[in-house]
Amino acid sequence: MWLVVFATQTALAQGTGLAGDYFATTNFSGTKTTRVDAMVNFDWGTGSPGFGGLGSNNFSVRWSGQIQPLYSDTYTFYVTADDGATLWVNNRLIVSRLFAVTNAGMTGQIALKAGQRVNIMLEYFETTNNANIRLEWSSTNQVREVIPQSQLYSNTLPSERGSILREHWANLPGTSITNLTNSPNYPNLPDGRENFLSFECLQTNWATNVGTHLTGYLMPTTNGVYTFAVAASDTAQLWLSTDTNPANRQLIAYVTNATAFRDWSNQVSQISTGITLVGWQKYYIELLHRLGRTTIITRWAGSRRGRRNSA
Repeated sequence: MWLVVFATQTALAQGTGLAGDYFATTNFSGTKTTRVDAMVNFDWGTGSPGFGGLGSNNFSVRWSGQIQPLYSDTYTFYVTADDGATLWVNNRLIVSRLFAVTNAGMTGQIALKAGQRVNIMLEYFETTNNANIRLEWSSTNQVREVIPQSQLYSNTLPSERGSILREHWANLPGTSITNLTNSPNYPNLPDGRENFLSFECLQTNWATNVGTHLTGYLMPTTNGVYTFAVAASDTAQLWLSTDTNPANRQLIAYVTNATAFRDWSNQVSQISTGITLVGWQKYYIELLHRLGRTTIITRWAGSRRGRRNSA
C-alpha cells in the first residue's frame, strides 16, 4: 500500500489577532474587559497585564477566534504557561492543565487543512508570583514559532460538534454502579445536568460520593473496526448499542477499581474488543460512573476517529 502526503501552502493571510477577554478572577467569571491581541506571547513577570484593572495575581484570560494554517498537515501546538492553561483547536481539546505550576509546557496535535479557518480558544489563569503565556505551533512544513497575527482572526464560527449529556446524583453511599442505579432518584431526578463537548472530564476532586450517567450518540465518519477504552475513579461501565436504540446496548468496557488519569492499561476490562461501525451511522452510547474521590476520565479510540452527536 502506498501513502502519499501532500502539503499545500496558501497565500499569506491577513489576520487580526485573537479576541482576549480579561477577568479579575481565576475562573473566567465576573466582569470582563475585551481587546484584540495580535499574538499570545506575554511575559508579565511579577507585574500585571496593565489592562482591565487586573492586578499582578489572581486573574484569567480567554482568547478566542479562528486560526488559518498555511499547510495541510498535522500540527503540533505548544502552550507554555505559568500557571494553568487549556487549549481547544477546531472545537477539540488539545491540551489542558488545571493546576498552578511554574512556567511549564504542554503539547497537542491535530490535523488541519491549508487555508481553512477553524475555531481556536485558549484559557489561561494566573494565581501568584510570575505570569506568562505563549502559544506556538509547528508541523512538517511549518517551523516552530509563536503563531503570528497574520494567521489569527478574532471572530469565531458556529461549532459543528455535538455533545454528550452528563447527569449526576450526589450523596450516594459506596462505590459500586448499583449504588447509583438502585437510587430512588435514578434515572429521572438527577441533582444536575450539563453537556460535555468531549467524552472526558478533566476536573479532579470536585466532589465525593457522586454517581454520573452520560448518554448520547456516537457517529463515526468512516467504516472501520474500532476499539474503546475507559479510565475512571472509582468504578465505571461503558455501554454501546448496535444502533440508536438504548435497549440494544452492550457492555463493552469497564473498570472495577480506580485508575490513574488516562491510564488505559490498568485493567484488561478497560479496553473493548474490536467493534465494526458504519460511517455516518448513529450509535447510542452510555457511561455509568461511581466515584468516591475524584472524577471520570474516559475516551474512545480506534483505527478511525468519530464524532459524537448530542443526545
